Amino acid sequence: MKSIILCTMTRNHLRFLIPMIETICDMGHEVLLYTNFGEIGNDTLSYKVNEFSEKYKRFYVLDLRDEERVIDYSKGANSMLVTSGTSNVYHSIDYNLCKKVKCKTFAIQHGISQEGITRLPKYHFSADKVIAWIKEENLHPDVSTPKEKFIFVGVPDHYYDSDMTPIEDSKVFFFTNGFDKPNDQDIKLDTSKGEWKGIYTTKWKEETWDKILTLSHGSCYFVRHPTCNGGKLHPKLSYLLKKKNMHLVDNTWLSKNGINRSQLYSIASKYYVTYPSSCWVDCMLNDVDYEVFVDYNSNVDILLEESLCGINKTNEICNLLLE
Repeated sequence: MKSIILCTMTRNHLRFLIPMIETICDMGHEVLLYTNFGEIGNDTLSYKVNEFSEKYKRFYVLDLRDEERVIDYSKGANSMLVTSGTSNVYHSIDYNLCKKVKCKTFAIQHGISQEGITRLPKYHFSADKVIAWIKEENLHPDVSTPKEKFIFVGVPDHYYDSDMTPIEDSKVFFFTNGFDKPNDQDIKLDTSKGEWKGIYTTKWKEETWDKILTLSHGSCYFVRHPTCNGGKLHPKLSYLLKKKNMHLVDNTWLSKNGINRSQLYSIASKYYVTYPSSCWVDCMLNDVDYEVFVDYNSNVDILLEESLCGINKTNEICNLLLE
């Protein structure tokens, strides 16, 4: 029997950790999930954590405040996987933990347009190895993490609750963070400041909103990024929400309607994703009818299906953790 630590501080990553937990525990090994209870408790998929605690005798969970216990546990562990872990301040918990534990460490990032992998090469990983979803040729040439650290594997399985009955003539629009906000609050525009500037152009954003206006008939669900609740909305979105059967989906709406984000991939007949965030990977894995709106400007390389090493790679990833 081997012991594996899985570390995540965001609810979004729980979808691909659930199949890993099942795989490792079903093989007779031990899993310690180190996470932020306050964060993942806001996702209704957190019931799977409670389910595993009852199902598996060798599955344990520790909260963010229990770092010392995790470090002590790592002395007998085979390896630890973190789900972010760059030197970006927002990933400091994972990044620093990789330097503190006593076992081999791996990092894996959810999505495609990722700092330290395909964008923002100045950020680096402290983990011993970095599991990447993309093909090697799509790695940013100027990454500051030593290239020998990267292992190009592909996308792990994701867990979805898929018990929704699709609504006829319905559409789901997944918004990247900022797209649903007024332009003066969108940090990804070419007119903004900082390191996110130029992900897409103002011209493309307004043209895409015009496309959305023409597509918005029947029942439409406009899904905000998980970190977005409240605040001002883009004027064209505000206009749409005054029409019948138009729904703004945020964490409050999901809680009120008893729906979790993974169920959104079985609720509609057509899906649209603005910019290639992790949502298009979810659409692909669910084999739904989807379209991705992208801005092919000169500042950002667009990575889609052909950029991936493969899908459903949970077994390969778990084998790396168990080696």
